[in-house]
Amino acid sequence: MSRESVDRAIYHALLIWSYPSQLRFRQANDLEQPDIEFLFAQGYHKDGYQFDGKGSVLAHAFYPEEHLGGDVHYDEDEDWTAYRENEYGLSKSSKTIISTIFFSF
Repeated sequence: MSRESVDRAIYHALLIWSYPSQLRFRQANDLEQPDIEFLFAQGYHKDGYQFDGKGSVLAHAFYPEEHLGGDVHYDEDEDWTAYRENEYGLSKSSKTIISTIFFSF
């Protein structure tokens, strides 16, 4: 996927999260330290959770806290694709999507 496609997919995913959570997201500029960072990495990438290459582990994320808090890391060796059903990234079955991505621990 191109950088533009990745940015667009993350933007639309955050739109889905913003509705039920009532959080608002915006992209940090070069002078700001973001609260959440999205990283595509391979193998060992200095967070203690090594990726395994293609298959099995796709990604991991961290609870909000100091250092890696809230960050999301994707295995760069996977075949990633983005799909958007309409201009907002939501379909008629958005309730199903939201119940799938939100779950309690």
